Formats: sequence, structure tokens, C-alpha cells
Amino acid sequence: MKTFRDFLLNEYRDAEAPLDKLRERVLAAEFAAAKNTAGPKPWWPWRWASAIPLKLWNELVWPARQLWAGFAVVWMLIGFVDFLEREPRGVSQPVMAAASPQAYLTWQREQEMFLVELQNAAAPPANAPPPPPVQPKTAEAAESKRKTWA
Repeated sequence: MKTFRDFLLNEYRDAEAPLDKLRERVLAAEFAAAKNTAGPKPWWPWRWASAIPLKLWNELVWPARQLWAGFAVVWMLIGFVDFLEREPRGVSQPVMAAASPQAYLTWQREQEMFLVELQNAAAPPANAPPPPPVQPKTAEAAESKRKTWA
């Protein structure tokens, strides 16, 4: 029994030869036009310079546009919260340069005392015995050490 496909192909089998001729003419005309327009294209640096941002946009940003939009929203929220949390300009603490000379001298003395305390805490005691020399753990290590230095 013949299938529907067989009936369809038999019905249009006579149209194959004229369609092949038409296809050959169209392809020959297209190839001739391509040969006439084809030639060495001049190299322009700005052509490459303009293609790089477009390529980056198409490869990095466009496929993940929802992700980038989410990042933009998050940064806008951070900026908004930062703007809300700022103090008014008149309320800020006084600057150290505006302090009195006596307050500055007191602060400097406190800093010097703190530095002396830190240096004394880090210094080893004066009467502490020196640490013992490092000895090899095995006799083989001692022997190999003697061979390398001898």
C-alpha cells in the first residue's frame, strides 16, 4: 500500500527538472554578484574598536540582563540607604585642628604613654636565659648534617 508521502512525491515529480534549472540560474547569478563585490576589505582600526564593546555587550550583558538589572536595583537600594543614613552637615563632630593646644598636648602625651606600654609588653625580660640550640631529632639527621657541612 502506498503512503500519503508517495502520492505527494509522485504528483510533483514532473516539477523537479524545471525547479533544478531555476535553482542553477539563481545560484549562478548570486555567485557572480558575490565575485564582483568581493575584494580585499580595507582594515580600519575603528571598525575593530567599535566591534569590541558590541561583542562584550552581546556576550556578557545581554544573556544575563535580569541578573544585571538585579545588581542595578541592589546598588540603587544601597545608595538610597546611604543617603538616608547621612548626618546633616551642621551636626558633625568638631575637627581636631579646631581643638585647643592644651587638648592636643594631652592627647599627644596619652599616645606616647600608650606606645611605651606597647613596647614594654613586647620586649623580653632582661634576665631571661637564652633559648637552647635546636638539635636534630634522630642520629641519622645529625649524621647527614655533619656530612653536608664537612
